Amino acid sequence: MEDNTPKKSEFNDANYQIIRLHVFSMQYAQCFICDVTEVNYNRAQWILDQIWVELYSDSLDEDKGKETQDTFSHKIRVLDYKIHSSKTVTERYYNLQEKRMLLKHLQEVVCKGSKKSKRSRKVM
Repeated sequence: MEDNTPKKSEFNDANYQIIRLHVFSMQYAQCFICDVTEVNYNRAQWILDQIWVELYSDSLDEDKGKETQDTFSHKIRVLDYKIHSSKTVTERYYNLQEKRMLLKHLQEVVCKGSKKSKRSRKVM
């Protein structure tokens, strides 16, 4: 006899995903500690790509029913193009920062960031 009850994982990866996102954020910040002209932009881009991998499946749920140009996936592709076609170091820096801000926003939207609930904002 086949068991048709839904399977539920006994392991919840959410806390570990938040830890990974935090570690990636710290690594990203370290890319910019030195002089801007010495920044390892390829490493910074790689780190942002890893953050995107962590948040991608959540973005699919968030993007359901949206027009293509309004999806996180589309916005990330546009920013990746801008980053790779940047003509100056400064332009590349600002495009990387724009991608980081979009990823941080996505992290907040899918409740894996530091956004507080209204309840936690009350003064005790």
